[in-house]
Amino acid sequence: MVADAVQILRTEATAKRITFRLELPEDEVVVTADRRRLLRVLINLVHNALKYSPQGGMITVTVQADARGCSGRESGDRSASQATIQVADEGPGIALEDLPHLFEMFCRRKDPGDIRIGRGLGLHFCRLVVAAHRGRIWAENRLSGGAVFSVELPLNQEAYVGHIADCRRSTAF
Repeated sequence: MVADAVQILRTEATAKRITFRLELPEDEVVVTADRRRLLRVLINLVHNALKYSPQGGMITVTVQADARGCSGRESGDRSASQATIQVADEGPGIALEDLPHLFEMFCRRKDPGDIRIGRGLGLHFCRLVVAAHRGRIWAENRLSGGAVFSVELPLNQEAYVGHIADCRRSTAF
């Protein structure tokens, strides 16, 4: 699914001379999820990274699966296993005052010179979809510059008792 999201946006990336680096595990990472909605989340995150990346930049998309996820919660319990997807860009990063509000409806960057089109709904949609899959999403600034958006989803099928139960199926990243 990560490769699908990147492929959909490859033409736009090529026009800006932006390259993608995919860091994927050797084994497939599978979660029980609504594929269409999670693909939309990934497309949104990668598209935002494209909007804010400088020409000639790089966007890194990383997928990992482990027993604690990015939140650092250690657990030997299989029910705590997490799939983590990260989208990192080399853009200007996120203003510290905006970080707590990024996933709110209609939240937009407060730079009056910013002419990028958006309504402030995309990240709110991402938060709703990820929450419906019993996961979490967050953003932070990278020390090297730019932003990284992380999505953490439970790996075990029992953890997903989604609000989208009629669309429930296994999805591979």
